[in-house]
Amino acid sequence: METLLGDLRLALRMLVKAPLFALLSIGALALGIGANAVMFGVIETVLLEPLVYRDSSRLVMVQTVLEESGTRIGSSPPDFYRLREKNRSFEGVAALYAQPLNLTGAQEPERVRALHITANLLPLLGVEPAFGRGFSADDEKWGSQPVALISDGLWHTRFGGDRSVLGRTLALGGEPATIIGVLPKGFSWLGSEGQVLLPMSFAPGDNRNTHNNYFIAMVRACAPAFHLTRRAPSCATSGRASSATSPRRRCRRSIRSTLRRTCCSRR
Repeated sequence: METLLGDLRLALRMLVKAPLFALLSIGALALGIGANAVMFGVIETVLLEPLVYRDSSRLVMVQTVLEESGTRIGSSPPDFYRLREKNRSFEGVAALYAQPLNLTGAQEPERVRALHITANLLPLLGVEPAFGRGFSADDEKWGSQPVALISDGLWHTRFGGDRSVLGRTLALGGEPATIIGVLPKGFSWLGSEGQVLLPMSFAPGDNRNTHNNYFIAMVRACAPAFHLTRRAPSCATSGRASSATSPRRRCRRSIRSTLRRTCCSRR
């Protein structure tokens, strides 16, 4: 015990003599501990704990890779629509993209993270609204009545947890949208909360709906007997067929990875 106290007194004297060195040492130690804590949290969430989606091992992320650099980028809407139309090997194909929007109205305006999703994404993930309804195929059609799902957090902070929120109107980016449902508590897309969910649709002539833009994420659900490695050749063929419709076909190709592995790489 006396040895320990002596060591502590010596350490304190050294810290007083060199305060700058002491601050740098403490700062480096704090950064190291913080970085290790963050990495452990990521590993625990992504590798040790299962993803919160139903049958998450069957979910596959479809991405585009630049052949020269190997950089992974998003997919273009035309590629998604083609894959969804031609899909034969998977139970379903869904897509989404994120967009920050200004939420205005009677209360203070705020910036929210909106997710534009296809109607089948939530069923593909095995997620149902806590109450209200999800999106339908008709909601994706351009010109249909704008509707929205809100997160449990936004429901409580913005509407006080009032269950009569259904049917109310949100002003998102200056455009109205009717609330049709509230998401279950804790729902997120790979750890990132979407405060508002909107149907993914594009106006006629919208430049985003072209092969010049790669910003959406695509998810496929494998059939129960599906084996990713065994079916890889057919998947690659599907990707090449999709790429052939684009003038950039020489510089990109489709790849697929499990949703868990994609989540890890994003972290």
